[in-house]
Amino acid sequence: MAFFAVDNIQTGEELSEALFGAIEESLISLVIFSENYASSRWCLLELEKILKCRRKNGQFVMRIFYKVDPSDVRYRRRTYGDAFVKHERKYSLTVQSWRSAWSESADLSGFHSFFDYSLQPEYDVFVSFRGSDVREGFLSHLIEAFSLNQIASFGDDNIPKGHKISDVLLRAIEVSSIYLIIFSENYVSSSWCLLELVKIVECSRNGHILLPIFYKVDPSDVRHQRGSYGEAFVAHDRQYNPTTVQTWRFALKESANVAGFHSSTFRNDAKLVKEIVKSVLNLRHKVNSKEAYEIGTQFPHAEPLLQIKLEDLPVIRSIEVPYNSAATLSTVFWCC
Repeated sequence: MAFFAVDNIQTGEELSEALFGAIEESLISLVIFSENYASSRWCLLELEKILKCRRKNGQFVMRIFYKVDPSDVRYRRRTYGDAFVKHERKYSLTVQSWRSAWSESADLSGFHSFFDYSLQPEYDVFVSFRGSDVREGFLSHLIEAFSLNQIASFGDDNIPKGHKISDVLLRAIEVSSIYLIIFSENYVSSSWCLLELVKIVECSRNGHILLPIFYKVDPSDVRHQRGSYGEAFVAHDRQYNPTTVQTWRFALKESANVAGFHSSTFRNDAKLVKEIVKSVLNLRHKVNSKEAYEIGTQFPHAEPLLQIKLEDLPVIRSIEVPYNSAATLSTVFWCC
């Protein structure tokens, strides 16, 4: 396997030309986000070039979070935020293009150096919900049914007193096998729900199972962010920075495009709860037995795929990569 590093630059060769040329000729770029990555102007110039090649040639880009919190990288907090403040003063004309490249990289998959691949799931199910919409009715019946069927689920009461809520929630998502997202009328009006959703989507790309429940809302309104969902994002646009809101929008679209349960297709909540429990038990068995499952067949009572409009479906893109001496792979696939 051939790879390029600074050691490959010949003495007397222009550094920027050698680096940018190597990026253009590479099929895959690994971006290692370490504590001081953003403090380097060269790193940001490289990142900008890498993402240009991704858009133009379909180059595959993989992020590695090395001893840093991916959330700090994504939202430019702590050392990353400090670095951009300094760049703003020194490179005011170019820092906006760096910010754009940074935002574009936020939705790419990657590895976290603190991730323990031997970690066993602690919960069968993590439920993401808007408390004011469903806690007293539907959710309480669902949690009771989980308990009766010995399905381990994570809830607010699992958070020990004195612990930071965000840390416990994010950790619980990482150690859960299945994610139930209850899309109710006011789900996206909560920034907490959206932060959970971003983390859930991130983990689902690593093999965890995501199952949306459209509870008393039109799935099309959720997917296209209309109605109460559109109104909530208008409010978020005024309160939060554009990068954060865009990340929330992407996470919502990706998760809502997964086939799930629609409450209007059931006579009552009891029927809906019964079918959710049945599907979770089936999925848990397949996860524990490492049995492969097929999308569209794992939820026999899920929203029929034939009811989903073409524009609602996720797109699989195939990008042809021109042949060159550094890369012989002809096609790259990814889902967006």
